[in-house]
Amino acid sequence: MLNSQQLLRAGILLGFALLIGQMHWTGEIAKYINIKYSAMSLIACALLFLLFLAQLGRIRNTQQTQHDHHCGAGCDHHHLRWSFKGGLAYAILSIPLITGFLLPAKTLDAAMASKKGVMIQSPSPKASAASMEEEHPIPVSREDQLVYLDDLYEDSLNVLIQQPEIIFNDFDFVEYADTISFYPREFIGKTVELSGFVYKEEGMDPSQLVVARFIITHCLADAGVIGFMAEWEDAETLQEDTWVRVKGTLDITQYGDFELPKLKVEEWEMVGMPADPYVYPKLK
Repeated sequence: MLNSQQLLRAGILLGFALLIGQMHWTGEIAKYINIKYSAMSLIACALLFLLFLAQLGRIRNTQQTQHDHHCGAGCDHHHLRWSFKGGLAYAILSIPLITGFLLPAKTLDAAMASKKGVMIQSPSPKASAASMEEEHPIPVSREDQLVYLDDLYEDSLNVLIQQPEIIFNDFDFVEYADTISFYPREFIGKTVELSGFVYKEEGMDPSQLVVARFIITHCLADAGVIGFMAEWEDAETLQEDTWVRVKGTLDITQYGDFELPKLKVEEWEMVGMPADPYVYPKLK
């Protein structure tokens, strides 16, 4: 007689292995984790399958043990007993399997951006450091922070400042956006082209919106939103979550208490959502 709990454990292990494998096969794994860590998830898939095989061995061993004890018919005192806590644990483990196989992966959108907040709400790192000094006057810490950020973006600044126009691509999106946010005055009048989804924040003028992208550092749990405020007459006609490609010149605007880079759009078009809508920071 087969042991039901051992079989259930084997089924759960196999289910997780198949789920991760399916995500890689369909490409949907990129909607859950940073694709740079895809090799690690493949290793996890392989380990889960090996654990499944080991669990099959436990089922066979359990059967042999029961046979060796020469129990009478219907004897089951060597079976793992069911309990409420055990059943609850199996149910919890089954939920991600059921939802993973039955529910389609959902791309993060403007509604989620409004909950997480967009980086245009925050000042540049230099302004952040200044604010920190006002609240907690520790000059050494502020200096250390600015030196670190200067070193971090100096190379990117030297490259971008030499380009006649800056064209954002998925690979460099985060680095370019951070560099411009850190040195906004260095890029006044610079031509920029980028694509992203439309996000509108309460309090913006009708002609203003944010061209935004979700940034995934490790997985969806740490997802954030980065983007540029863009301004042009047709902006008010666009609905949130519409994907657009815009081109224009950079300027600086006052938004709340902060100076932020603003894109004066000269050309724009609606585009489809890319196969991978997320952008990722470069691994240092």
